[in-house]
Amino acid sequence: MRKLEVSLFRIYVISAAMNGRTEKVTEFFEKMTPELQNQLEWKDWFTLPYVKTPEDNPVFATYCTKQWQDMFWLSLNNFLSSVFQCLPKPRLLQYELEQMKLCNLSAENEKLQEQLRAEKIASDAFRQQKKPEFDSLGSNELMDDFFCIAR
Repeated sequence: MRKLEVSLFRIYVISAAMNGRTEKVTEFFEKMTPELQNQLEWKDWFTLPYVKTPEDNPVFATYCTKQWQDMFWLSLNNFLSSVFQCLPKPRLLQYELEQMKLCNLSAENEKLQEQLRAEKIASDAFRQQKKPEFDSLGSNELMDDFFCIAR
């Protein structure tokens, strides 16, 4: 991770120097000097603002090549891809998935309510069918049973 950070700083400074943006190189070193001055790997880099052609200087030539820069961007891309794969998706990105789940649950709920209504209708019909019918004075069979018991 530290190497990636150092390489990111270096590609920024080298790109600025190669594109003639010496004010950006100077600004970088002014802001970063307190952090970088005690690091040996940056010792030679403080001369960069005074070098006219960094690609001809042996200290900076490697960092000016397209091959090194392409390798850096590839490494950075791989690192960021790995980091983002490990992170959970933000809730906002899960909106479509949550919307589909909600629609499916609503459809399932409606289907279950229909089944419940159908079961209730069938149950009511079954109860009506099983209900004994009494005449106005009562059932004759029931009266006969009570008559036999009373004797």
